[in-house]
Amino acid sequence: MRQDMVLATKVDSMAVMKKILRRIGFRPVSKYARHHTTWEVGGTKVSISEFLFGTYLEISGEAEHMLHLMEKFGLTLKDSITAPYEELHRDYRLQKVAAKTQLS
Repeated sequence: MRQDMVLATKVDSMAVMKKILRRIGFRPVSKYARHHTTWEVGGTKVSISEFLFGTYLEISGEAEHMLHLMEKFGLTLKDSITAPYEELHRDYRLQKVAAKTQLS
């Protein structure tokens, strides 16, 4: 299971934030929309993220509770996807290009 740290803060102006990121050397690598819904019980969170390129279930909380919940869903660690959404989105775009090329 991947354990990355994520920090979040409110941004008052997307345009200003984009300028700041560009000025300090960041460049956009992907852009996609998602619909994200989260449920919680006993400190364990279950989220469903819906993208154009797929729908994904995320479970977060204490490892023991997560594994128990995965079992309830009929999942194992082998079912886990560790790739970040940016990588899944890139793969989706590449598959679309390949499919389009085959049709030509």
